[in-house]
Amino acid sequence: GAGIHELPGLPAGVKFDPTDQEILEHLEAKVRSDIQMLHPLIDEFIPTLEGENGICCTHPEKLPGQFI
Repeated sequence: GAGIHELPGLPAGVKFDPTDQEILEHLEAKVRSDIQMLHPLIDEFIPTLEGENGICCTHPEKLPGQFI
């Protein structure tokens, strides 16, 4: 997705503070593929499961620790 610096029209100092309810509704919309209910900014600020940098990425190169 577009990074926060690529989002046009956001004035300086915009506060992004979704409620728990908004986050749950956004995740439910993702599961149901309901694009009309997706929050426009949540994925820009909160990592999701998708993608190589998602919160559940388990690729060995991404794991902490020493390489042998």
